[in-house]
Amino acid sequence: MMGYGGYGGILMWLILILIAGVIIYFAVSRSRDARNPADAAEENPIEILKRRYASGEISEGEFVRMKKELER
Repeated sequence: MMGYGGYGGILMWLILILIAGVIIYFAVSRSRDARNPADAAEENPIEILKRRYASGEISEGEFVRMKKELER
């Protein structure tokens, strides 16, 4: 009879660690889904272009040129 100090204690800790790992895995995957909503896929090209211009990724000239191309 080893009780909680022997292999039974180790097994209990392994099970607790496994359960904690599964909970953490699902929490992280759920937060990824929340950051990447399906709404982002529905964003139209003009909105993306405006966002890029506002953040400074593209210049005013590039913005005007790309906007004209998209409005064709």
